[in-house]
Amino acid sequence: MPAQHDPYWSVRRTAVLLTTVVAVAFAGCGRARDDSTDDARVATIEELNAAVEAWFMLKGEWPHEVEELCRIPALRDRTLPAPPPGKIWIIEPETRKIVAIEKGSGNGF
Repeated sequence: MPAQHDPYWSVRRTAVLLTTVVAVAFAGCGRARDDSTDDARVATIEELNAAVEAWFMLKGEWPHEVEELCRIPALRDRTLPAPPPGKIWIIEPETRKIVAIEKGSGNGF
């Protein structure tokens, strides 16, 4: 019987996808780190975006603030990157991606 007709095909495919996303997030996106430098302690935007997805898959809800992402084991010893001058990091509600927005521009932040 072909795999696409197997009733458990969708479940297995979803499990593999979930495992991959969580592994990438918890592995720090596979990036080798040299903890002897301060730059190694700063999380990348890609790592933070992967952590947003992992957070949702593990907790069933989206994180409310970017700072919460540093509680994920792979990012626990990391710090957030400094936002561009005059901006702050947020999790954009529509795309669920980390973006920098103007601080105090009437957007509630």
